[in-house]
This record gives sequence, C-alpha cells and structure tokens, in this order.
Amino acid sequence: MYEYDDNENLLSVTFQIWDDSVVNTKSQIKFIYDKNDNIIEAIVFIYDHPIWKKVSRSKYRYRSINYCSQEVHENWKDSTWVLSFIVKHYYDSNKNLIQKLTQIWENSSYVNKVRNLFEYDENNKLKLTCSQNWTELKWINKYRILDFNDNNEKQHYRTKQSWKKSTWSDEEKKILKYSENDMLQEEILSFLDDSVWVEESKWIYNYNSDHRLIEAYYLAKGTEIWSKKKKLEYIYKEKQ
Repeated sequence: MYEYDDNENLLSVTFQIWDDSVVNTKSQIKFIYDKNDNIIEAIVFIYDHPIWKKVSRSKYRYRSINYCSQEVHENWKDSTWVLSFIVKHYYDSNKNLIQKLTQIWENSSYVNKVRNLFEYDENNKLKLTCSQNWTELKWINKYRILDFNDNNEKQHYRTKQSWKKSTWSDEEKKILKYSENDMLQEEILSFLDDSVWVEESKWIYNYNSDHRLIEAYYLAKGTEIWSKKKKLEYIYKEKQ
C-alpha cells in the first residue's frame, strides 16, 4: 500500500502478504522530505504484532536542489542507530551522475567497498554502467551494463557483461519495448547459452486511459511457450 502527501510525495509503503485467505502485514518504509520535496530520510520497520520495530534508516544529503551528494545508511541495534555504510555521489559539469562510491563503516572508519561508474553519450543519455569491487587495495571490475536506445523502433536494449579472465563476457540482455507515447509495454530478459540468446522471462504492462499502470504480468518461458506466473494489480485512490 502506498501513501502520498498533497504534493504527491510518497510518504510510506506497506508490504502485506496473502496467507490462508488472511492479509498479514510484514514491513513498512516511511519517507521524510525537505522543503524542495527531496527525500532526506527513509526508515524501514518490520511488523511484530502488535508493534512496529525499527530495522534500518537511510539519510540523504544534497549539494544543491535535487542533486544528492551522500547517503548515510544505519541499522537499529540496542536502541540506537549504528553506522553501516555510506554512498557518495559525484557529478560532471552537466550534472550527470558519474560515480557512486560505497564505503562501509569498519573499525571506526570508512573503507572502500564498491563503486559504480557511469558514462553518457553526447545527448547526456546513460550508455554505460560499470560496477567494481575494492579488493587488495585496488578496484577490480565486476560487471558492466551497456545501454542503447533505438528510437525508431521504440525499444531500449540493456546488456549486462561480467568481467571474466580479464575480458568482458555477455551474460544477460534486457529489451524494453515502449508505446508511441513512451509508456513501457514489455520487458524481456534473455540469457546467453552457448553463444545463443535464450528468452527466459518477461513483464507485460497495461495502463488505463490516464496512462496509469493498472496491471503487470510476469511470464516465464518453457521450451516453447510463455506461461503466466504472477500478476500485479495497481489500485489508485482519488484525491478528496
């Protein structure tokens, strides 16, 4: 369940499961915003009937309006917040995010853990994401994602490659198909098997006349045909 304020900022998300014909509440995330409608804090709770228990929180700091400079992540332990890790954001002169550096809190200091590097084309569209791990005092490639837009076919291609034996190897591919009004219609995931791309699963999205998402179907592919595995429905409460 989603709760919004008058500015359409998401205030909370409550997760529930259907168990033996009964809806059971499991967890919740609450959000706090600044005067510019930027998220400055997110707190995660789990429901232990009849009370909510804190689990973790994330705090966000901004260098300027809408540009997050740092995330601070903490866990709730022994009735106090304990530092877990931080994520630092770096931007280029065009205000594109070019690096996210994750450092864990260890022995009273921050230690490098993971970094994600981002590259853009001449139109400031994301074209490459590279993830690296900090190992033996140097950055080691883990995986990268190549993004390509085919505006003529209204499709977006996203290929994930893993770093193996000092070279990049294709691993999975995602094709996102859009309608003429740029609404995501279909998302197909394929894996590489003996140098051949094999379709594994896909999502299909349906919208109402207001372009709001109302249904999402998850399908898995067997040897020949697609079969439906999951359905999500979205219900909207109109403003009073």
